[in-house]
Amino acid sequence: MTSILPHGGTLIQRVVQGEEREQLLRESEKLSSLRINSWTISDLDLIGVGAFSPLQGFMTEEDYLSVISRM
Repeated sequence: MTSILPHGGTLIQRVVQGEEREQLLRESEKLSSLRINSWTISDLDLIGVGAFSPLQGFMTEEDYLSVISRM
């Protein structure tokens, strides 16, 4: 069986497990919360499981402005 390589050649996964996950959950209790819509939740999930590879996260403001001005 052959595998299809992810776009860009590298699968970027952001899902953490085990002790690292537990540590991050403990740290998150100290952070402020914010409301996000279901579209953003979906994007977070897709970033987490690597569906948007090779993207590693959301665009920065600099990236966004570059897309706006230069596509």
